[in-house]
Amino acid sequence: MPYAGITVDGGARHRWFAGWPRKFPELEDLWARRGEGEPTITKVKALISGHNRIEGNIVYNVMSKLDDGAAIYCHAGHHSLMKNNFVWRGGRPKTFGLYFDDGGESLLVDTGREGRRFSSQGFA
Repeated sequence: MPYAGITVDGGARHRWFAGWPRKFPELEDLWARRGEGEPTITKVKALISGHNRIEGNIVYNVMSKLDDGAAIYCHAGHHSLMKNNFVWRGGRPKTFGLYFDDGGESLLVDTGREGRRFSSQGFA
């Protein structure tokens, strides 16, 4: 597989809304229809992928062409759980089993062992 085995991507919508000056008039219209006042990162999370559960997967032979990624790649999502996944055989020198890219929040990895939990903010 040339890139990641599993990707959880919240997209960049939170940056689109929070960036001033505004660059996307169609998003301004969408937000105005929601009737929630000025957009903030917290309010925009309703439009971003979150609360995903990635569990019990076998992921191998990934990242054969590109370096920047992982077997399980998370970008800009929130409140997701990765648990009991088996990852092996990355194809490039900088391949990772799990990669939390920018914009992710409250992502949790549970290894299934007592006291062995890791979150996007550090060890839990």
